Amino acid sequence: MGLAKAKEMLIFGKKLTAGEACAQGLVTEVFPDSTFQTEVWTRLKAYSKIPPNAGRISKQIIRNWEKEKLHAVNAEEVRVLQERWQSEEFLNAVMNFFSKRAKL
Repeated sequence: MGLAKAKEMLIFGKKLTAGEACAQGLVTEVFPDSTFQTEVWTRLKAYSKIPPNAGRISKQIIRNWEKEKLHAVNAEEVRVLQERWQSEEFLNAVMNFFSKRAKL
């Protein structure tokens, strides 16, 4: 997914349609409701014929590569969140939230 689309989702809470998720590479295929069940079961039958160890090892290799990136991104997210939680802006937002709740 590109940086602009990721920002749009994170900052504005935009949700992707199935077609957009496919175009962004988050899913590989999108099926209409009318053929969804048939398509899913066809694929499940094909996947069930993959030798278990071959599938497991392939997924493990892919996940290990992705896991390194996820850990790095997660560490940066934690750092930024801690910084934001300690900011005056955050404190003011919390105070405003609770002062509005008290008036209800």
